[in-house]
Amino acid sequence: MMKGAESCQIPVVKLAWLLLLLLVTSGVGARSAPAEPAGGHYALRASLPGHAGPVNALSFTPDGKLLASGGNDGAILLWDVESGKKLRRLGTNLEVKAVGFSPDGQRLACAVRDQNKKHAVQIWDITKDKLLESLEGPNQVLNDLVWSPDGGRLASGGEAGTVRTWKAANAKEVKILREGKSDVLTMAWSPDGKYLASGESWDGNIRIWDAANNQLVATLKGHSDWVAGVSFAKDGRRLFSAGKDGSVKVWDPATGKELLNFRQWWWGELNGLASSPDGTLLAGAAEKEGVPVWYAADGKLLDLLVGQSGGVHCVSFSRDGRLLASGGQDGSIKIWTVPGTGGQGQLFALAREHDKGAGQLPENKPEAYKWYLKAAEQGHAEAMARVGEMLTDGQGVTANPTEAAKWLQKAADNGHAGAQYDLGDMYALGRGVQSDHGRATELWGKAAAQGHQKAMLKLNQKVEGVEADSITADTLEWVTKLAEDGDVKAQYNLGLVYRNGAQGIPATPTKAVKWFRKAAKQSHAGACYFLGESYATGQGSPKSPKDAMDWYRQAAAAGVAEAQYEYGRGLENGDGVVKSPGEALLWYNKGAEQGHAGAMFALGTLYKEGKGVKKNDAEVLKWYTRAAEKGDSRVMSELATMYDQGRGVAKNQVQAAKWFLAAARNGDVLAQLNAGQMYSQGETVNQDYAQAVQWYRLAAEQGNAQAQYQLGLLLSQEQGGSPNPEEATTWLQKAAEQGNAEAQNSLGVMYVEGNGVDKSPEQAVRLFTLAAQQGNAWAQYNLGRSYAAGVGVKQSDRDAFVWQEKAAKQGHGEAQYALGMSYAAGLGVARDAKAAVLWVGKAAGQGLAKARYRLGVFYSTGKGVAQDYGQAVKMWDEAAKGGEDMALFLLAYMYETGSGVKKDLEKARKLYDAAAAQGNLLASRLAKVSSR
Repeated sequence: MMKGAESCQIPVVKLAWLLLLLLVTSGVGARSAPAEPAGGHYALRASLPGHAGPVNALSFTPDGKLLASGGNDGAILLWDVESGKKLRRLGTNLEVKAVGFSPDGQRLACAVRDQNKKHAVQIWDITKDKLLESLEGPNQVLNDLVWSPDGGRLASGGEAGTVRTWKAANAKEVKILREGKSDVLTMAWSPDGKYLASGESWDGNIRIWDAANNQLVATLKGHSDWVAGVSFAKDGRRLFSAGKDGSVKVWDPATGKELLNFRQWWWGELNGLASSPDGTLLAGAAEKEGVPVWYAADGKLLDLLVGQSGGVHCVSFSRDGRLLASGGQDGSIKIWTVPGTGGQGQLFALAREHDKGAGQLPENKPEAYKWYLKAAEQGHAEAMARVGEMLTDGQGVTANPTEAAKWLQKAADNGHAGAQYDLGDMYALGRGVQSDHGRATELWGKAAAQGHQKAMLKLNQKVEGVEADSITADTLEWVTKLAEDGDVKAQYNLGLVYRNGAQGIPATPTKAVKWFRKAAKQSHAGACYFLGESYATGQGSPKSPKDAMDWYRQAAAAGVAEAQYEYGRGLENGDGVVKSPGEALLWYNKGAEQGHAGAMFALGTLYKEGKGVKKNDAEVLKWYTRAAEKGDSRVMSELATMYDQGRGVAKNQVQAAKWFLAAARNGDVLAQLNAGQMYSQGETVNQDYAQAVQWYRLAAEQGNAQAQYQLGLLLSQEQGGSPNPEEATTWLQKAAEQGNAEAQNSLGVMYVEGNGVDKSPEQAVRLFTLAAQQGNAWAQYNLGRSYAAGVGVKQSDRDAFVWQEKAAKQGHGEAQYALGMSYAAGLGVARDAKAAVLWVGKAAGQGLAKARYRLGVFYSTGKGVAQDYGQAVKMWDEAAKGGEDMALFLLAYMYETGSGVKKDLEKARKLYDAAAAQGNLLASRLAKVSSR
């Protein structure tokens, strides 16, 4: 916006401003909001140094005062939860797989491998640090143990599908339960102690046992990979499970029916699961993204607890449901306040995450309002203010100005400046309260005394005048009063507001002219220019070239460059003034010296045509170049032609190319698109992604779908500079609406990840479908994944298969792998081991590490292909180089047993260590080589 020089000013009455502040702020003492935890995630209560290796197991005492932890580094550790101090160690040279306190909190049971390399369940008296019992069966790895609810029995699970139950009182083995050959990884008792659930490895089965009659009741099938955690709800009517396939499932244990299934790609595999004591929340030990905490009822994410380096291996709730412990690959133990159970500061922090969206947590205004309200009810001033704002605007809750005013009043009484300002607005506008301008001024004064800028501005407007861009509908009355009292600055800025329109104020040319005229009479240069403009255009006043030139001349004489250019044009053409090209030259020169591009172009043209001055090619080149460099599009093509033809200047193809390229900026959409491609690919120019973004944007703004897609793609990546997911989404949406399949697929992925948009699986599926129907292989693959997981669409193995097959036949490696796994599991198609090998083999041929791993499994088991340990070893070796830790683990096993390769225990040990270093839990827990 142009601002001209002012020739007179009204003195600023600073004393009145100070007196006003003193008047409205006397006796005000602001109280600060409660402090929030410093550093890290708001819910992090303590970070314990933990173990020298991965933490395998955690358990709270029933009173929540002690925490037991175990890993592979030699001992069971006991911690004081309140202080975070390590109290003592139990045992020596132990590898601990599981720990659990008895219901009375007096005993601690641990699944260990002891210093004699024996696998046993140890029971410790923690009051005396005494080992009471060591329950030993066959020397098999034990992966988990659980106490019955009454503390009378223990159940342990381990290799070869074996579940053992023991009498805790006399350490007598009661029964061995076995079904299948997969290892038992996790177990849980039902709350009434009648049933025992166990989760298995390879087959991904969950079995439910009648613990009283030692009978198998049901086998639940649904996980496509190892089951890493099971837990019963408080009432026993639901069973929760989580697996290495990354899914969380909710079952009806009585019928075996799957009630709920949810997963997101971003958390990766799940290594464990815990349910809160009241059964409302679930917490997962995620391989990629910390500890997700979900609502058990619908699988919605409550919060994501981040802070551990590497994967999380185990999670455990305290008995009162207020604390959550997690142990990770990095050896650390984190103790968290369970989201939604902390004090006002933590409730506010949780609300803010949902309000703004944080990490993987999408923006969710209703959820945010829920937690803000709880924090406000506990006295959190910032939460009170936010509740008031949301009730005012209807964010996440039905708008209710009256209720909003009540909460804003509470926050204002607590010294919250923002609430004081907003409540002042409500009194000024009579919204939710009776209109009271005196009360409004008092509240704004209190906010201003705390440095609130908007409140200061509103008070300033009564004393000092105001800039145009700060005038709104609710301050217009005050500014008008200042202008009527003769404030030239207020008059000029009111003229600008009515000329251009502002927030809540429509453009009104006649009013603009009225206020410009008042300011111009006080010799305001900018007002003189705009009066000239109104007479020249007939906007707000009768059209009059003579009057326009009179006002332009006054503004030009005061140094307004735009007026110098316009007055020069009048002199050149004889419009409203006597024609005089020579005098026009003088005014153009004044404007050009101030950097006015139009004046530069006009000046160059006078030298070119010899109007009012002799022709001069050097002057033409000088002023055209300056005008072009200022962005005057009228001269760029002319300047380029001069260099190309050597007209008035030596030929220079570099300069010609420079200006011809600039011609694209004149609006040639194909030139803009091609320029973007040229700079992004480095064709004929140095590769420059920033330039590519610029050209694509120009074409995209003219509606070119391919440019919109390319621009969105660059803005979503590092190549385009700092990624801008929100803007990328805007352009991809525009391209997608025009039917661009690539954009539809890319936008669908952004809706899946919540990258630049609110997460919406349904929107993602819609877009994937549109692109897939056009034959886009990536969209077909992504649509297949959506059907397979039941995310955004009703789960359908058959539809998943159909779309994965379409993508696979186009050579899409991930789709080929998924198709092979569908044939292997019989998902959406009849089981066909040979077809599984065929498609997984195609994916492996494209270098997909997980496909090579799975192909090795097929060769080792002889499923769909002749059993060939040598080929299995070859595939696992290639998969291991691609980062598959299970391939490392299985290679170690082959070298340990001499299957398909020459037996080599030392190499096996190194491979086990390498797998463990990559976070492979089996390698960490079993450590078979070191046990021999």
